[in-house]
Amino acid sequence: MIFSSVKYYLASCLPASRQLELATVLDRNGASQVESIEDNALTHVITNSPHFDGAHKVRQGVIIVADNWVDRCMQQGKLQPTSIYSPDPAMLFSGVVATSTGISSTDIEVLAAGITALGGQWRTALTRDITHVFAAPGVASADDDDGCVPEPNTSKYHMAKHAQVQEVAMKILLPHWFDDAVRLGTGTLPTEEYEWPEARILKPPHTKDTGLQITKDTKKVERTPASKRGLIRSQLWTPDGSTPMPKPSKNIWGSRKVLLSYTIGLSPERQLTLESSIERAGGVVVRKQESQMDLDEDEEETTLVEEADVLITRFRAGKAYFKPDFLF
Repeated sequence: MIFSSVKYYLASCLPASRQLELATVLDRNGASQVESIEDNALTHVITNSPHFDGAHKVRQGVIIVADNWVDRCMQQGKLQPTSIYSPDPAMLFSGVVATSTGISSTDIEVLAAGITALGGQWRTALTRDITHVFAAPGVASADDDDGCVPEPNTSKYHMAKHAQVQEVAMKILLPHWFDDAVRLGTGTLPTEEYEWPEARILKPPHTKDTGLQITKDTKKVERTPASKRGLIRSQLWTPDGSTPMPKPSKNIWGSRKVLLSYTIGLSPERQLTLESSIERAGGVVVRKQESQMDLDEDEEETTLVEEADVLITRFRAGKAYFKPDFLF
Protein backbone atom coordinates (compact mmCIF):
# COMPACT_ATOMS: atom_id res chain seq x y z
CA MET A 1 0.00 0.00 0.00
CA ILE A 2 1.19 3.51 -0.81
CA PHE A 3 1.57 4.81 2.74
CA SER A 4 2.54 1.59 4.51
CA SER A 5 5.76 3.14 5.84
CA VAL A 6 4.09 6.34 7.05
CA LYS A 7 3.32 7.07 10.70
CA TYR A 8 1.71 10.48 10.63
CA TYR A 9 0.53 13.33 12.81
CA LEU A 10 -1.96 15.93 11.48
CA ALA A 11 -1.22 19.49 12.57
CA SER A 12 -4.11 21.21 14.34
CA CYS A 13 -3.85 24.21 11.98
CA LEU A 14 -5.46 22.08 9.26
CA PRO A 15 -9.25 22.61 9.02
CA ALA A 16 -11.24 19.81 10.66
CA SER A 17 -12.77 18.75 7.32
CA ARG A 18 -9.31 18.52 5.74
CA GLN A 19 -7.99 16.51 8.68
CA LEU A 20 -10.84 14.02 8.27
CA GLU A 21 -10.22 13.78 4.52
CA LEU A 22 -6.47 13.20 4.97
CA ALA A 23 -6.89 10.69 7.77
CA THR A 24 -9.37 8.68 5.71
CA VAL A 25 -7.11 8.57 2.65
CA LEU A 26 -3.97 7.79 4.64
CA ASP A 27 -5.52 5.08 6.81
CA ARG A 28 -7.15 3.34 3.83
CA ASN A 29 -3.80 3.24 2.08
CA GLY A 30 -1.65 1.75 4.80
CA ALA A 31 -0.61 4.68 7.02
CA SER A 32 -0.98 4.79 10.80
CA GLN A 33 -1.83 7.87 12.83
CA VAL A 34 0.08 8.53 16.06
CA GLU A 35 -1.52 10.11 19.10
CA SER A 36 1.23 12.56 19.99
CA ILE A 37 3.70 14.70 18.09
CA GLU A 38 6.36 13.34 20.47
CA ASP A 39 5.66 9.70 19.58
CA ASN A 40 8.92 7.93 18.74
CA ALA A 41 7.22 6.11 15.84
CA LEU A 42 6.32 9.39 14.10
CA THR A 43 7.71 9.73 10.56
CA HIS A 44 5.64 12.56 9.02
CA VAL A 45 3.96 15.72 10.28
CA ILE A 46 1.37 16.82 7.71
CA THR A 47 0.49 20.49 7.84
CA ASN A 48 -0.44 23.59 5.83
CA SER A 49 1.88 25.88 7.80
CA PRO A 50 5.37 25.59 9.29
CA HIS A 51 4.05 27.34 12.42
CA PHE A 52 1.90 24.63 13.95
CA ASP A 53 1.28 23.76 17.60
CA GLY A 54 4.13 21.64 18.92
CA ALA A 55 6.53 22.43 16.08
CA HIS A 56 9.36 22.86 18.58
CA LYS A 57 8.74 19.35 19.89
CA VAL A 58 9.29 17.57 16.55
CA ARG A 59 12.40 15.46 16.85
CA GLN A 60 15.18 15.52 14.31
CA GLY A 61 14.57 13.24 11.33
CA VAL A 62 10.79 13.61 11.26
CA ILE A 63 9.55 14.90 7.90
CA ILE A 64 7.38 18.03 7.93
CA VAL A 65 5.41 18.10 4.69
CA ALA A 66 2.55 20.05 3.11
CA ASP A 67 -0.82 18.35 2.98
CA ASN A 68 -0.94 18.41 -0.84
CA TRP A 69 1.82 15.80 -0.75
CA VAL A 70 -0.85 13.25 0.16
CA ASP A 71 -3.00 14.27 -2.80
CA ARG A 72 -0.11 13.99 -5.25
CA CYS A 73 0.95 10.58 -3.92
CA MET A 74 -2.56 9.32 -4.56
CA GLN A 75 -2.59 10.79 -8.07
CA GLN A 76 0.73 9.18 -8.93
CA GLY A 77 0.04 5.90 -7.13
CA LYS A 78 3.32 5.99 -5.21
CA LEU A 79 5.17 8.02 -2.60
CA GLN A 80 6.46 11.34 -3.94
CA PRO A 81 9.60 13.17 -2.78
CA THR A 82 8.70 15.25 0.25
CA SER A 83 11.43 17.81 -0.42
CA ILE A 84 9.29 19.78 -2.91
CA TYR A 85 6.18 19.86 -0.71
CA SER A 86 7.13 22.55 1.76
CA PRO A 87 4.42 24.09 3.97
CA ASP A 88 6.38 27.36 4.00
CA PRO A 89 4.15 29.98 2.27
CA ALA A 90 7.28 31.62 0.83
CA MET A 91 7.78 28.50 -1.29
CA LEU A 92 5.12 29.54 -3.81
CA PHE A 93 5.64 26.55 -6.11
CA SER A 94 5.76 23.85 -3.48
CA GLY A 95 4.60 20.63 -5.16
CA VAL A 96 5.05 21.98 -8.70
CA VAL A 97 7.05 19.90 -11.18
CA ALA A 98 7.20 21.88 -14.39
CA THR A 99 8.44 21.83 -17.97
CA SER A 100 7.82 23.99 -21.03
CA THR A 101 7.30 23.93 -24.78
CA GLY A 102 7.43 26.60 -27.46
CA ILE A 103 9.08 29.13 -25.13
CA SER A 104 12.31 31.04 -25.77
CA SER A 105 15.50 29.88 -24.06
CA THR A 106 15.76 33.14 -22.10
CA ASP A 107 12.24 32.78 -20.74
CA ILE A 108 12.89 29.12 -19.91
CA GLU A 109 15.83 30.23 -17.76
CA VAL A 110 13.55 32.59 -15.83
CA LEU A 111 10.80 30.00 -15.42
CA ALA A 112 13.18 27.23 -14.34
CA ALA A 113 15.06 29.45 -11.89
CA GLY A 114 11.84 30.84 -10.42
CA ILE A 115 10.15 27.47 -10.02
CA THR A 116 13.16 25.83 -8.36
CA ALA A 117 14.01 28.82 -6.14
CA LEU A 118 10.44 28.93 -4.85
CA GLY A 119 10.04 25.29 -3.89
CA GLY A 120 9.33 23.38 -7.11
CA GLN A 121 11.27 21.28 -9.60
CA TRP A 122 12.04 21.76 -13.28
CA ARG A 123 12.26 19.06 -15.96
CA THR A 124 13.50 19.34 -19.52
CA ALA A 125 11.55 16.25 -20.59
CA LEU A 126 7.87 15.44 -20.26
CA THR A 127 7.71 12.83 -17.49
CA ARG A 128 4.74 11.35 -15.65
CA ASP A 129 5.45 13.37 -12.51
CA ILE A 130 5.00 16.70 -14.34
CA THR A 131 2.26 18.86 -12.81
CA HIS A 132 2.55 21.98 -15.02
CA VAL A 133 3.45 22.30 -18.71
CA PHE A 134 4.03 25.92 -19.71
CA ALA A 135 3.12 26.34 -23.38
CA ALA A 136 3.32 29.47 -25.50
CA PRO A 137 0.72 30.20 -28.19
CA GLY A 138 1.32 28.75 -31.65
CA VAL A 139 2.34 30.72 -34.71
CA ALA A 140 -0.51 32.57 -36.36
CA SER A 141 -1.37 32.10 -40.00
CA ALA A 142 -2.76 34.67 -42.43
CA ASP A 143 -6.20 33.02 -42.20
CA ASP A 144 -6.45 33.36 -38.41
CA ASP A 145 -9.07 35.64 -36.92
CA ASP A 146 -7.49 38.73 -35.31
CA GLY A 147 -9.18 37.89 -32.01
CA CYS A 148 -8.09 34.25 -31.99
CA VAL A 149 -4.86 33.13 -30.37
CA PRO A 150 -3.58 29.90 -31.96
CA GLU A 151 -3.21 26.81 -29.81
CA PRO A 152 0.35 25.50 -29.32
CA ASN A 153 1.40 23.03 -32.00
CA THR A 154 4.53 21.28 -30.74
CA SER A 155 5.06 17.55 -30.28
CA LYS A 156 5.56 18.04 -26.54
CA TYR A 157 2.26 19.88 -26.27
CA HIS A 158 0.39 17.09 -28.06
CA MET A 159 2.09 14.48 -25.86
CA ALA A 160 0.93 16.40 -22.79
CA LYS A 161 -2.64 16.51 -24.13
CA HIS A 162 -2.49 12.76 -24.70
CA ALA A 163 -1.29 12.31 -21.11
CA GLN A 164 -4.32 14.27 -19.91
CA VAL A 165 -6.58 11.92 -21.86
CA GLN A 166 -4.87 9.08 -20.02
CA GLU A 167 -5.93 10.81 -16.79
CA VAL A 168 -2.45 11.96 -15.81
CA ALA A 169 -2.86 14.91 -13.42
CA MET A 170 -1.08 17.48 -15.57
CA LYS A 171 -2.01 21.10 -16.33
CA ILE A 172 -1.09 22.69 -19.67
CA LEU A 173 -1.13 26.44 -19.31
CA LEU A 174 0.27 29.78 -20.36
CA PRO A 175 3.47 30.99 -18.66
CA HIS A 176 1.43 34.05 -17.67
CA TRP A 177 0.21 32.00 -14.69
CA PHE A 178 3.78 31.88 -13.36
CA ASP A 179 4.14 35.64 -13.85
CA ASP A 180 0.90 36.47 -12.03
CA ALA A 181 1.59 33.96 -9.23
CA VAL A 182 4.96 35.58 -8.54
CA ARG A 183 3.59 39.12 -8.75
CA LEU A 184 0.69 38.27 -6.42
CA GLY A 185 2.91 36.25 -4.10
CA THR A 186 0.81 33.08 -4.08
CA GLY A 187 1.16 29.68 -5.71
CA THR A 188 -2.54 28.96 -5.17
CA LEU A 189 -3.62 31.24 -8.02
CA PRO A 190 -6.39 29.35 -9.90
CA THR A 191 -5.14 27.98 -13.22
CA GLU A 192 -8.41 27.68 -15.17
CA GLU A 193 -8.13 31.06 -16.92
CA TYR A 194 -4.63 30.15 -18.16
CA GLU A 195 -5.16 26.54 -19.29
CA TRP A 196 -5.06 25.32 -22.88
CA PRO A 197 -6.82 24.64 -25.18
CA GLU A 198 -9.29 27.28 -23.91
CA ALA A 199 -6.96 29.85 -22.33
CA ARG A 200 -9.71 32.28 -21.42
CA ILE A 201 -7.30 35.01 -20.40
CA LEU A 202 -6.47 35.39 -24.12
CA LYS A 203 -10.05 35.47 -25.36
CA PRO A 204 -11.38 38.68 -26.97
CA PRO A 205 -13.52 39.70 -23.95
CA HIS A 206 -10.40 39.71 -21.79
CA THR A 207 -8.31 41.59 -24.29
CA LYS A 208 -11.02 44.19 -24.69
CA ASP A 209 -11.68 44.69 -20.99
CA THR A 210 -8.14 44.49 -19.63
CA GLY A 211 -6.05 45.95 -22.40
CA LEU A 212 -4.06 42.84 -23.23
CA GLN A 213 -2.34 43.46 -26.53
CA ILE A 214 -2.22 40.68 -29.14
CA THR A 215 -0.35 41.31 -32.37
CA LYS A 216 -1.46 39.49 -35.51
CA ASP A 217 2.02 38.43 -36.57
CA THR A 218 2.98 36.54 -33.42
CA LYS A 219 -0.15 36.67 -31.24
CA LYS A 220 2.18 37.79 -28.49
CA VAL A 221 0.46 38.80 -25.29
CA GLU A 222 1.82 41.75 -23.37
CA ARG A 223 1.65 42.36 -19.62
CA THR A 224 -1.34 41.66 -17.41
CA PRO A 225 -2.45 45.20 -16.46
CA ALA A 226 -2.84 46.41 -12.89
CA SER A 227 -6.63 46.27 -13.08
CA LYS A 228 -6.53 42.59 -14.05
CA ARG A 229 -4.02 41.74 -11.32
CA GLY A 230 -6.21 43.51 -8.78
CA LEU A 231 -9.20 41.44 -9.90
CA ILE A 232 -7.20 38.22 -9.57
CA ARG A 233 -6.01 39.29 -6.13
CA SER A 234 -9.59 39.91 -4.94
CA GLN A 235 -10.66 36.49 -6.21
CA LEU A 236 -7.97 34.83 -4.07
CA TRP A 237 -9.29 36.20 -0.76
CA THR A 238 -11.79 34.24 1.28
CA PRO A 239 -13.48 35.33 4.56
CA ASP A 240 -12.00 32.47 6.57
CA GLY A 241 -8.49 33.42 5.48
CA SER A 242 -7.83 29.95 4.05
CA THR A 243 -6.26 31.41 0.91
CA PRO A 244 -2.82 32.91 1.63
CA MET A 245 -2.25 36.47 0.51
CA PRO A 246 1.09 37.85 -0.66
CA LYS A 247 3.78 37.97 1.98
CA PRO A 248 6.78 40.29 1.82
CA SER A 249 10.06 38.65 0.88
CA LYS A 250 13.24 39.13 2.90
CA ASN A 251 14.94 42.48 2.42
CA ILE A 252 17.67 41.06 0.19
CA TRP A 253 18.40 44.19 -1.84
CA GLY A 254 18.34 46.69 1.03
CA SER A 255 16.66 49.44 -1.06
CA ARG A 256 19.40 49.30 -3.71
CA LYS A 257 18.42 50.57 -7.16
CA VAL A 258 18.55 47.73 -9.71
CA LEU A 259 18.78 48.07 -13.48
CA LEU A 260 17.97 45.07 -15.70
CA SER A 261 20.01 45.25 -18.89
CA TYR A 262 18.30 44.88 -22.26
CA THR A 263 20.97 42.25 -23.06
CA ILE A 264 19.17 39.74 -20.85
CA GLY A 265 16.54 39.53 -23.59
CA LEU A 266 13.47 38.98 -21.41
CA SER A 267 9.95 39.01 -22.81
CA PRO A 268 7.63 41.71 -21.39
CA GLU A 269 5.92 39.23 -19.05
CA ARG A 270 9.17 37.78 -17.69
CA GLN A 271 10.62 41.29 -17.31
CA LEU A 272 7.68 42.35 -15.17
CA THR A 273 7.90 39.19 -13.09
CA LEU A 274 11.59 39.70 -12.37
CA GLU A 275 11.00 43.36 -11.53
CA SER A 276 8.23 42.36 -9.13
CA SER A 277 10.51 39.82 -7.44
CA ILE A 278 13.20 42.47 -6.97
CA GLU A 279 10.72 44.89 -5.44
CA ARG A 280 9.31 42.25 -3.10
CA ALA A 281 12.87 41.54 -1.95
CA GLY A 282 13.53 45.15 -0.99
CA GLY A 283 14.94 46.52 -4.25
CA VAL A 284 14.02 49.54 -6.36
CA VAL A 285 13.79 48.90 -10.11
CA VAL A 286 15.26 51.57 -12.39
CA ARG A 287 12.91 51.94 -15.36
CA LYS A 288 13.00 53.80 -18.65
CA GLN A 289 11.39 57.24 -18.57
CA GLU A 290 9.19 58.75 -21.30
CA SER A 291 11.88 61.34 -22.01
CA GLN A 292 14.24 58.51 -22.98
CA MET A 293 11.95 56.83 -25.52
CA ASP A 294 13.93 58.21 -28.48
CA LEU A 295 17.26 56.75 -27.31
CA ASP A 296 18.53 53.44 -28.64
CA GLU A 297 18.93 50.61 -26.11
CA ASP A 298 22.67 51.10 -25.54
CA GLU A 299 22.36 54.86 -25.05
CA GLU A 300 19.34 54.41 -22.80
CA GLU A 301 21.16 51.91 -20.61
CA THR A 302 24.25 54.12 -20.35
CA THR A 303 22.01 56.94 -19.10
CA LEU A 304 19.97 54.80 -16.70
CA VAL A 305 22.99 53.16 -15.11
CA GLU A 306 23.89 56.52 -13.55
CA GLU A 307 20.82 56.08 -11.31
CA ALA A 308 21.52 52.44 -10.40
CA ASP A 309 23.42 50.70 -7.63
CA VAL A 310 23.26 47.32 -9.34
CA LEU A 311 23.39 46.40 -13.03
CA ILE A 312 22.24 42.90 -14.00
CA THR A 313 23.52 42.04 -17.48
CA ARG A 314 24.23 39.03 -19.67
CA PHE A 315 27.56 40.18 -21.10
CA ARG A 316 30.67 41.74 -19.61
CA ALA A 317 30.74 44.40 -22.28
CA GLY A 318 29.20 47.73 -23.25
CA LYS A 319 29.45 51.28 -21.96
CA ALA A 320 27.14 50.65 -19.01
CA TYR A 321 29.17 47.67 -17.81
CA PHE A 322 32.38 49.68 -17.57
CA LYS A 323 30.85 52.40 -15.43
CA PRO A 324 32.75 52.42 -12.11
CA ASP A 325 31.46 51.55 -8.64
CA PHE A 326 28.65 49.17 -9.61
CA LEU A 327 27.69 45.66 -8.54
CA PHE A 328 26.98 43.12 -11.30
